[in-house]
Amino acid sequence: MLGKTLHEVFEKSQADTFLGYIQQSLESRQTVNGEYSLTIRGQEVWFASSISPISAESVIWVARDITERKQAEKALWEKEQILRLVLDNIPQQIFWKDTNLVFLGCNKNWAKSAQIESPDAVVGLTDYDLLPNQEIAEQYRQRDHQVMETNTPESHIVESKQKTSADGKPVWFDVNRIPIHDSQGKVIGVLGTLEDITLRKHAEDALLAEQEKSERLLLNILPSAIADQLKQAPSLSEKSDGKALIAEQFNEATILFADIVSFTSLASRMSPKELVNLLNQIFSTFDQLAEQHGLEKIKTIGDAYMVVGGLPMVRPDHAEAVADMALDMQREISRFMRDDGEPFRLRIGINTGSVVAGVIGIKKFIYDLWGDAVNVASRMQDHGVAGSIQVSAATYERLKELYVLQERGAIAIKGKGEMLTYWLTGKKIG
Repeated sequence: MLGKTLHEVFEKSQADTFLGYIQQSLESRQTVNGEYSLTIRGQEVWFASSISPISAESVIWVARDITERKQAEKALWEKEQILRLVLDNIPQQIFWKDTNLVFLGCNKNWAKSAQIESPDAVVGLTDYDLLPNQEIAEQYRQRDHQVMETNTPESHIVESKQKTSADGKPVWFDVNRIPIHDSQGKVIGVLGTLEDITLRKHAEDALLAEQEKSERLLLNILPSAIADQLKQAPSLSEKSDGKALIAEQFNEATILFADIVSFTSLASRMSPKELVNLLNQIFSTFDQLAEQHGLEKIKTIGDAYMVVGGLPMVRPDHAEAVADMALDMQREISRFMRDDGEPFRLRIGINTGSVVAGVIGIKKFIYDLWGDAVNVASRMQDHGVAGSIQVSAATYERLKELYVLQERGAIAIKGKGEMLTYWLTGKKIG
C-alpha cells in the first residue's frame, strides 16, 4: 500500500470520492467526516471515517467498521417501508400526533382527504394549520387531549367532515381515537382512524326514511297500541298454526255507524273519479273529527263509516266522545252539497256494550270489532232516519245527564226483537 496512489488501490469513482474528502480537509483545515462502503472478500463493508489535516499537504485518515450499524439501519428502513406500505394500503384514514398534538404522520388516504401533497408534509403541523375553522380545530384538539388525559379510547364516533364531497353532500366518518403508549405504558400521543361510511350512512338514512314511511302507513291501518304489539313482540301475536292473532276483550265501548243517505242513487250519476274524490273529502273530514275526539276509526264500507270509543285505550267518557263526534258529523256533512243543490244527510246509529277487538289473519291486517254490541250499533243505523242520530237504551243511560235525547219508542230489531231507542239531538247547555 505504501507509495501507491488512491487510484492505484481503489476504483476511480471511489478514489475520486476519497481524494475529495482529503482536499476538503486540507482546504478547510477542519476534520471531514464521511461514510463509505468497500467490497472485501465479496462482502459489503461499511466504514465511518474522520479525515483530519496534520500539515499543509498531509492528513490522518481514521476509519472504523460500521457494517453492523448500517445493516441495522437498513433493516429498520425496510421495516418502515413495509409499515408505510401497509398503512398506505389500508382503506381507512390514519393519523398520529404527539402529546402536544403536533402531527407525526399519516397515511396516504388521510393526506389525500386533508388535501395534503404527501404524508410527510403533515409532519410538524397542527389542526390549526389544516382547518380554516379554528373553533372546529379546537374541538378536535380537546377530544384528542381527553383521550390522552383519560387514557381511554374513543370508539366509533360518527361525525361529518367539514368539507363536503364533490357533489356538495356531507361526507360521514366512523372515527376512533386511541392513546399511544411507550414501552413503559406512558401515553406519548394519540392515534386516529377514520372510515368513510358515507354510503352506509346514506343507506341507513334511506332505510330509516322507509321505516318511518312504513310506520306511518301501519298507523294508518292499525291503532298505535296494536301496531306496537306487532312490532315489538311479533312472536306473541302468532299461534302455532302461523296465523296472527291479537285480540282483547273490552267490557264497555261505544260504537258508531254512519251512512250517507241516498248515496247509492247519486253514485250512479257520477264518474268513478268524482265519486271517490267526494267520499275522500267527506271521510277525511270524519277522520279529523275522530282524531279530535280521541276515537278510533275502524273502517269504511262503501259509503258507511265506523268509529269506536273506549278502545284500544280505555277511557271512561267513551260514550260522550262518540256522541260529540256524531253531532259534529251531522254539522260537517251539511257543508257538502248534492248535485240537486241539497246538502248531504247522514243516518247514524250508536250503541254501547262489550266487544272483542283485534287483528286476525296473516295478510292485509285490519283492526276490527266483534260482538253483539257491534251488531246492535249497526242495526241502530240501519233503522235510523235521515238526518238523525239513533242511540240504544244502553247508550242513552250514559248520555242522559249531559245530552238532549228524545225517546223514539220500541222498534223491531232483527235478531233482537223490540228495542227501546232514542234520538240524540244535542248537548245540554250549562
